[in-house]
Amino acid sequence: MTRILPLLLLGSLLPLGLGLGACGGDTDTPEAAAPAPGPLAQALTAKKAAGAARMPAEVKELMARAGGELAASNLLAQALHEGATAPDFQLQDGTGKTIALADLRAAGPVVVTFYRGKW
Repeated sequence: MTRILPLLLLGSLLPLGLGLGACGGDTDTPEAAAPAPGPLAQALTAKKAAGAARMPAEVKELMARAGGELAASNLLAQALHEGATAPDFQLQDGTGKTIALADLRAAGPVVVTFYRGKW
């Protein structure tokens, strides 16, 4: 049985300007006391700000609109969450070879990651 573990896809979330509150946490409210940001969080915040400063206004607008549409789509409610059982599936790996989750699971624990391919 494959269990879903929490992952934070920083490369996908940070450019969209989505905070953790958009991902199911409630970090955007004053009541949610977050610990002081560590060096990694500070570095990521600085990198996000530097990228946003270089980004043309029309790109920022497009990304904000896409982020809003994604949030409104309610996909997060439909997604598997921590502790859920992943369904069996087959996908191609980076080399085009078809991989079955069931085959990988037979060999032991499995970590599944998805990455943006040819865009």
